[in-house]
Parts: sequence; C-alpha cells; structure tokens
Amino acid sequence: MPRVVTKSLQLWCGLGLLLVGFAVRLPHLNQSLWYDEMTTLAQYVIQPWRTVLAAGAGEYVPNNHVLHSILAKIVYSLGSGGQAVPPREALLRLPALLAGVLFPLALAWPLRRSDPLLALGVALAAELNPWLLAFSVEARGYSLLLLLGTIATNTLPIGSVRRPIVYAASLTLAVYTIPLAIFLFPAHGLAVLILNRRNFSRWLATASIGLFLAVILYLPMLRGLISYYRHPYLATMSYRQFLNALPRYALNGTDASPGAIYWALPVIAITIGSVIGWSRSALRPMLITFAGITLMGVVLPLLIHSATEVRFVPWILPWFVLSVAALFLSGDRRWGRGAGIVGLCLLIAWQTIADFYQPPNQQIREGMELADKIVPPGRDIMVLYLGAREAVVFYGTGDRFLAAPDTQSIRAAQSRALAETGHRPWVVIFYEKLAFERNDGPPEARGLWAGLVKHYHVVCRLPGRVSPVAIYAPDQDD
Repeated sequence: MPRVVTKSLQLWCGLGLLLVGFAVRLPHLNQSLWYDEMTTLAQYVIQPWRTVLAAGAGEYVPNNHVLHSILAKIVYSLGSGGQAVPPREALLRLPALLAGVLFPLALAWPLRRSDPLLALGVALAAELNPWLLAFSVEARGYSLLLLLGTIATNTLPIGSVRRPIVYAASLTLAVYTIPLAIFLFPAHGLAVLILNRRNFSRWLATASIGLFLAVILYLPMLRGLISYYRHPYLATMSYRQFLNALPRYALNGTDASPGAIYWALPVIAITIGSVIGWSRSALRPMLITFAGITLMGVVLPLLIHSATEVRFVPWILPWFVLSVAALFLSGDRRWGRGAGIVGLCLLIAWQTIADFYQPPNQQIREGMELADKIVPPGRDIMVLYLGAREAVVFYGTGDRFLAAPDTQSIRAAQSRALAETGHRPWVVIFYEKLAFERNDGPPEARGLWAGLVKHYHVVCRLPGRVSPVAIYAPDQDD
C-alpha cells in the first residue's frame, strides 16, 4: 500500500470496513437479551423520560448508561411507531451496533495519512475484536463510550489542529454515557503534559468546560449518583479474578479460556507493542490515554473493593488493538511488513473463528422456551434470582412461569405451585455461580443455593458467555 493514499481510496477502505463490521454483527442482533439488557429495557427504555433522566438518592442505578438509554429510547420509539411489543432485540441494540461499527474507524483515523497500512490494520483488528463484537450487539453503552472517548482523545490539543468544541462535546457525552469516563480527564491531562505541555492550560480550560457540562446534564440525578458511588454494589469477582480476566477479555472477549497463555499473550503484546508503537507520533496520545486509564482501573479496586468489574476497564481493548497492530505492522523492510501482515491476519482469523463458537451472553429466551417444552404439563416453572421478573415479562409464555428474584418471592412461588398443582415448581436460573457465591451474602440471596441443592437436581445447562442458563427439576414431590 502506498505511503500516501488518496481520499477516494480512504473512502473505499472505510466503506469496506463498515461492511465487514455490519456483516459480522448483524447475525447476532436477534439473540436473546441478557440480564443487563433486560434491565435497560424494563427500567429505562420503555419507562417515562423522567425515569431515564432523573434519579433521587436510592434510585440511581449504574445500569442506566444515560446517553445510550436516550438514544435507545428514541430509536425504539421511532422504529416501532410507538407500538413496540418488547423485547424487539434488534431494534433495542441499534445504537450500540452503530457505535461499535464506527469506533474502529475513529481509532484508525489519526494514522490514515502518516501510516495507512497501520491504520487499516488497527481498524480491521478492532472491527473483528471479539470483545468489541460483544459490546456492539448488546444494548449497553460500552461501545458508545469507546467511540466518544476515542474521538475526545483524537482531538486533544497536541498537534497543530485545534478542535476544542469537538473535544469538549465528546468528553461531555462520554461522561454522560458512563460516569466512570471521568478517568479520561487525568489520562488526557497526562498525555498533554508529556506531548505538548505548552497547551496544558488550554486543554485544562476546555476539559473543565466539558466536565462542567456533564455535571449540568447529571443534575437531575446527581444526588442519586453521589449516593450510589458512596455505597456501590458488591463486587461480583475478587481482585485476583479481575486481574486474571482482564487480558483474556482483550484477547478473545471472554475469560473462559483457562490456560495461562491466554493471559500472558495479550500482556506481552501490549507491553512490546506499546514500546514499538511509541515511534509513531500519531499513536502516542491514544497509547498514553488508554494505558493510563486502564492502569487507573487496575489500581482503583485496591481503593474501592466493588470496582472489580471487567467492564469498568474497557479501555484495555483499544490499547490491545493498537499495540498488536503496531507490533505486527511497524517493520520498515518489505519482508518484515509482509510477515507482519500475515501474522496479524492469522491472529484476527483465530479470534474470529474462536468467537464464532462462543455462545451468546445468556440464552435466556432459549432457556425459557426449553423449560416450557420439557416441564410436564400442569407443572409450574419458577424463574429464580437475578433477571427473574424481566425474563417472565419478556419471554414467559402463559401463567406457569413464576418470577422469584428474592427469598420472599421464592416462598410465595413455591406455596402457589404446591397449592395449585400439588408439586414443587421446576426452576430456571441464570446465575448459578453468583447464587452459590452469595449464599451467605445479601439477605435477598441467602438460601437460594442451599434450597436448590437440598430439593433439586440439574437437568441441563445452556452455555453463555456471561453465565449459563440452568434448568432444575425437583428431586421429589413433597
């Protein structure tokens, strides 16, 4: 590929990448919603605007990625003429899909003139990264966050071009999507100090305006947001599990691969690729930003235990993509670049094939349908623990499905089943592992696992990237 390419060729390459992005994502759009997506739909998208835009103390829930919820609500309403019958999965996922397809182009944008081959490698590696694919086909705000954060990083006042309005707007909207995007602020400050400290005061003024606008947007829910982050939810994994999972997600979008090689390879690639990529001035702002915010995300759980969530640190994804592309495509000799192209293509092919065999996040719809088929007629089905209410509303058929998200509703569902059918209900559960780990935890989770072990046996499990869906049958009828 020539070192200088025409705008026409750039346009055709961009269109080709968009087509590739849509082609690998569209088949996943109609998959079953998983728990977080059902929560987004039930608690925000189909609720009045006040619920989306405002929250008091005790009402704020971090599942509300506000800007994404706004876009999803608009698309959901316009796409159905206000007559949508939930869940309408594909319609709900459109904002995340568009952001996920555009993000790789934003990531490659600074390289399009100085190193078009590297730009193409970055865009293709990002477009087909399994973790970004997962973000792009779930109705959550992570792909939008990555897109806006990358645009903000690309418009830092480091080079000769100044775009303060674009920078302030993208920073504002990134924080309004997910509040933890505020860590872009110190990461960007570090990048400006290292690369062009003379513009630090100008950047600080622009960034402060962006954050001020974000605070203004959050005013209707500021009390609730502050109240939540003072006492956040319990972590779903230990710090050791968090560190073990993070590089694996960057490589193949899941932590299901147990071998140490799946942890070591991305860590080595990021380390060496970052050193090599530093020679490309266009990469430096992104490398500093994504490395800085990732490392802050790794340190944060040491201060706040509940922050051990992999999704809190999606910035390792672009850091990994940039490093890998730089590692393979930065050779100066023709044979070196040729070998690098082959190596990058093999990595992308392996990731794509591995991702093809990955199950959906949670096969909730399929689990409910299977339970409806295999449970004998006249028997009730109790949907247990997290996601129970939403699953019964969106995927339950008939009145045999009973929602039992907590201990009190479990007793009520069992009493009703025994009274009406004379049998214990069958059970569908989406978070077996979490129910086991929290058996002695919060009051609403106590006894769930103990009850399953004592009175039920597993019939089947449908695999899931996030969690399997399990169907349990009662051991005997009391």
